[in-house]
Amino acid sequence: MHTRRIGDVEVGAIGRGAMRVSIEGRPGEARSLSTVHAAPDAA
Repeated sequence: MHTRRIGDVEVGAIGRGAMRVSIEGRPGEARSLSTVHAAPDAA
């Protein structure tokens, strides 16, 4: 896996674009969880 360094932390270079699901009320917990679980299959 390719990594990137952010400050002192090394993180994976590939993200899932899930930042918006971490904001309360968008798009809702059930839909957020199903999206996160479906992401690996869609890649």
